[in-house]
Amino acid sequence: MRIALHPKRSDVVVVEADESINHEVPAGFTDTFLDLLEGGARWLIVDCAELTLLSSAGLGVLLTWNTQLDEYNGETRLARASDSVRDVLRMTTLDNVFPVHQDIAEAASAFPRD
Repeated sequence: MRIALHPKRSDVVVVEADESINHEVPAGFTDTFLDLLEGGARWLIVDCAELTLLSSAGLGVLLTWNTQLDEYNGETRLARASDSVRDVLRMTTLDNVFPVHQDIAEAASAFPRD
């Protein structure tokens, strides 16, 4: 899993998910995420292009990130999600919490600009 600011928007964090998101978040990830939020980022895009498994633990991680963003009046959006990931979101009704976009550019443009 990689985390970085969007190349054109310093208020957008992009997380490139691996094959699965689970409770084992890489060391230092949470600190980096919180540092970016404290530095002014408040929007999160999770790039799901490589994500093949979204378990209940993974949903918990997404909800945790979203809760952290709430403290900064932020929001999470997903990009490039497979049909199986979309199905999990629909079955859990989390598609109402995490809008899904075709690509990162579309997701970034859906966030308001300051």
